[in-house]
Amino acid sequence: MLTTLAAPAFADTWCIENGNITVKAGDTKGTNKVSQGSIIDKVDTNTVITNNNKNTASSNTVTIEAKDKDDKVEVKLDNVNIDTSKQNKAAVSVTGSGDTTIELDGDNKLKSGSAHAGLEHNKTDTSGELTIQDNNKDGGSLKATGGQFGAGIGGAGVNDAQVKITGGKITATGGEFGAGIGGGFKGSGDVTITGGEIHANGGSYSAGIGGGEYSSGKVTISGGEITATGSYLGAGIGGGEKGSGDVTITGGEITANGGSYGAGIGGGKGVYLASDKKIHGGDGKVTITGGKITATSKSFGAGIGGGSNGSGDVTIEGNTEVNAAGGTGGAGIGSGAGDAKANITLEGKVTIVAKAGDGNVAIGDINGEQELNGLAPGSNVTRSDSEGNDISLPGDKVPTPSGGDTAGGGSTDGDSAGGGSAGGDSAGGGSTGGGSTGGDSTGGDSADVSVQESVFPGLVVTGKDGQRTSYTSIRGNNILSLRVGRFTASFRISLSTLRQLRAEGIDTITFQTILCSTTLSVDELLAMGGEDTPVALAHSMGTARLTVGGEDHSELLK
Repeated sequence: MLTTLAAPAFADTWCIENGNITVKAGDTKGTNKVSQGSIIDKVDTNTVITNNNKNTASSNTVTIEAKDKDDKVEVKLDNVNIDTSKQNKAAVSVTGSGDTTIELDGDNKLKSGSAHAGLEHNKTDTSGELTIQDNNKDGGSLKATGGQFGAGIGGAGVNDAQVKITGGKITATGGEFGAGIGGGFKGSGDVTITGGEIHANGGSYSAGIGGGEYSSGKVTISGGEITATGSYLGAGIGGGEKGSGDVTITGGEITANGGSYGAGIGGGKGVYLASDKKIHGGDGKVTITGGKITATSKSFGAGIGGGSNGSGDVTIEGNTEVNAAGGTGGAGIGSGAGDAKANITLEGKVTIVAKAGDGNVAIGDINGEQELNGLAPGSNVTRSDSEGNDISLPGDKVPTPSGGDTAGGGSTDGDSAGGGSAGGDSAGGGSTGGGSTGGDSTGGDSADVSVQESVFPGLVVTGKDGQRTSYTSIRGNNILSLRVGRFTASFRISLSTLRQLRAEGIDTITFQTILCSTTLSVDELLAMGGEDTPVALAHSMGTARLTVGGEDHSELLK
């Protein structure tokens, strides 16, 4: 009988000075096949790559190949020092449809040649995931520098990129036209960061983290200490020149500095093309639900939102601290310089300091400062103009109730079906903005609750559950616009309040939810009934229904 024995597995340390190294997935789980010089496909269980002398760079390269979808390759870089800047090669490249994990030990330095990233992983429809980590938590570091057209970490020239970072001390510098972390020239960046101490600097016209020149960036951050600096025309985090930024932040301590014409967080410069008479790129879609964020634009971009010529679609909610400053012509939070609009939703307990760039607003767009409604108790929003003068609006600060919640179920910032509401109208007892004025709560008296008075007394916006929900409002050009970041929402208002708004010059009201937008004529509504007649408009997904005095008048919707 013939018995075949598997090749024995070893745990080796591979010195880069001895030649180029190729690491592939092994035939069995937890193993690699390593080749260097005359050694071909040696089975290895714990692949460590190092330099004999970390102070002297080698010109040899490392190629990591997780070829098939189910392949997993793990490699440790331990005091590796590679410089291929005089060759058209990547110092370390990761390829294949499987997943690769790189563990950082010691101090590692990678510098690549023209058209390549320092640590290269190009994203395709079939490529796997690259994860960079320091699971040993021993201070492993990486300094990666791209060649011309390449990112520091991510894509080669004319290549998209995927990068995930969970730990380590990382400094990434893009080559000319490449992002610090993300896409190379004409390459988008798909970047996820959950931890680590990270400094990312974009090359010319590129984002610190996100897109290279002419490309966009999709960036998700949930932790870490991050400083990202975009170059001229690039965002700190988001898009490069002619690129947009799609950025989600749920945690971390983040400082983002946009270059001239780029947002701190959001879009790079939007570029007008005469060929189709359209602006390409520049928009910033930013969602922040946690963390401590400082974002600034050098000039013409928003602190958070659009780059020059770009709109800002910004949502900030949760227990979040934000300090945002626009460059000349850009909003602190909102649109960049130019004829661009903003859609801003602020919810939850937020602390925000927003400074306008010269000629723009602190929070909003070309239509003016956006008024805020429905922020949680304890929220504090401070606005200033470009010279530092306070321009805060009513509704920007919401005091914390001194007595806490009402004993019988009264709501401090929404409707209450059976008890007094401290922040709005109540079905069981009226309240205009402080203690109950129209009757006691059926479950208990309000305990010295002090909250902000509504910017529009008599106007109530509720969510699917019938409870008061936050919304944003903009007044301009005789229009009152109400925006709610929900699929289902309603607002109700009395004709007496409508009459007051009409006296202030408002002749049109627009109500916008995620999937539906409707317009109302104030004059048509006033013709429907007396002072106390209630008006209610409900949006559910893509449908809308208007009632006046309880009767359907959806024919008035536009």
